[in-house]
Amino acid sequence: ALRLSRVDLGFDPTHALTLAVPTDGTRFNGRQEEWAFHRQLRARVRSLPGVVEAGAVSHLPLVGYAPTDAFSPPTADTLNWGNHLANYFAVTPGYLESIRVELRQGRLLEDRDLDERRTVAVVDESLVAAAFPGESPVGKVFSAGWGLPDLEIVGVIRHPRVMDVRQALRPQIYVPYTLFPWGPLKYVVRSADDPTLLATAVRQEVDDLGAGRAVYAVRTLQSYLDDAT
Repeated sequence: ALRLSRVDLGFDPTHALTLAVPTDGTRFNGRQEEWAFHRQLRARVRSLPGVVEAGAVSHLPLVGYAPTDAFSPPTADTLNWGNHLANYFAVTPGYLESIRVELRQGRLLEDRDLDERRTVAVVDESLVAAAFPGESPVGKVFSAGWGLPDLEIVGVIRHPRVMDVRQALRPQIYVPYTLFPWGPLKYVVRSADDPTLLATAVRQEVDDLGAGRAVYAVRTLQSYLDDAT
């Protein structure tokens, strides 16, 4: 376990609080209205003293599961569909920054991507190696699973070991939550200090905005790594 705890994960689990923020679906008229709630919540959480960054994801690192489906360059022979599998994550802006992944090319997701429901994605290097070897991937389009539209790559990150600390597994695709509304979203709030000190203030922001449900699974990201190792 000690040796595993020193593995370079490709993300930083320290100084990060996580919590699930379920929303009462009857309060929102469609996914754009729900995104407006999350956009507002993220802005309020980011303005709290001691918060460095905040964002949300459908499946937290090291929980042992993320949706899996095929992906393929749109030029590929349809017979090859399914040769490549990836893990899919629904995210808001700020999530990848909150776990401190390394951006290798392009950019990460921005609010306008979700506001305008742009069909974009951030992918990891292993997807690029599989689908676009030797090519510049930013601006390229690929066919996605889960009934998603074809997605344009706007950024490429180094592969973070969010599925298994021991090894790099399948490629990863990070899709705007507005395209892939897989809830409830789990927030990652990066703190300058002890992240557990933020728990009460973050809960209060959720209550004030009126999610309609109570937050749960309030714990540090480091605790998931401790469980995994």
